[in-house]
Amino acid sequence: MSTTTPNMNLVIPEVGVTVGPDWANEINTAFSGVDAHDHTTGKGVQIPTAGISINANLTFNSNAATSLSFVGFTDQGSDPATLRSIYTKSGELYYQDSASNVIQITSGGAINVATGQVTYKLITTYPYNVLLTDTNKVLGITTTSARTINLPSASTALLVYFKDITGSAEANNITINADGSDTIDGAASFVMETGRSSYGFISDGSSAWHVI
Repeated sequence: MSTTTPNMNLVIPEVGVTVGPDWANEINTAFSGVDAHDHTTGKGVQIPTAGISINANLTFNSNAATSLSFVGFTDQGSDPATLRSIYTKSGELYYQDSASNVIQITSGGAINVATGQVTYKLITTYPYNVLLTDTNKVLGITTTSARTINLPSASTALLVYFKDITGSAEANNITINADGSDTIDGAASFVMETGRSSYGFISDGSSAWHVI
């Protein structure tokens, strides 16, 4: 005579009743079942949240986390090294893309609309490679020497402005280069050669930049 366990239905021998080979066979089969248990239905008691302590990054093997009620974040002291990540820092929500660009999503309890406003940025290192985060910015260019500016691929929608802030572009031209086979108003580059001049450049999302 034998009995079964309540959660995995393992057949186990009854002490003082099951004899000889039956005892050994049932024990071996039961241990094999224990060895294969993964806590799915019929293979052990489901693990409660109180029994889980995740102490390292948890990989989903490219699977989605579904049926979540919400996600709670712990503020990060700095931007994480993991790309394509969403996190909070100083109480604000951020996204870091695959190119390490950090995009602030919220600001002061509202959606961050800085990307929809024109802001100013002084360029101090040349040649300068325009960043995707430079969209809707006026880039101030010093013309104490001739300057070179390199645009990113026009395949990304971008609007950027350039301004000669020292007024010497006539003597020290500002050369703006398109990326690869992209064009700027049909040419490979555009030269700013008027002091204090400013120009806007908008990409077509494909292969061309237009001067505005």
